[in-house]
Amino acid sequence: MESGETHEQAIKRECLEELGIRVGVQKLFLQRSSDKPETEGQQEFFYLCDVIGGQIGTGQGPEFQVGTQYKGEYRIKWIDLKDLSEINLKPEEVKNKIIQQL
Repeated sequence: MESGETHEQAIKRECLEELGIRVGVQKLFLQRSSDKPETEGQQEFFYLCDVIGGQIGTGQGPEFQVGTQYKGEYRIKWIDLKDLSEINLKPEEVKNKIIQQL
C-alpha cells in the first residue's frame, strides 16, 4: 500500500499495474500473518474481487520493467475451481479456504 491509500484503492491500483485488469472489490476474504522470512509477521489481506475490465497480461507496473529488483515471472492461467486442490497455490491457507467454500 502506498501512503494514505485504503485497501480497496491499493487492490485496484495493483491489479491494474500487475495484471492489466480493473476490479470491483467485494469483501475481505482472509487476513493472516505472513510466514515468509522476509515479511514474517506482516499482515496480509486477501479480498474477493470481480474483474470489470481490462485485459489480463497487459500490466505495466515496475515488475515488468527491465533493470528493477523484481525477479520471477507471471504465468496467468484460468482453472476450474474443482481442480484447485491439484494446483500449488500459495499461501496454502487461502487455497484451503477457497476449497472449503466451494
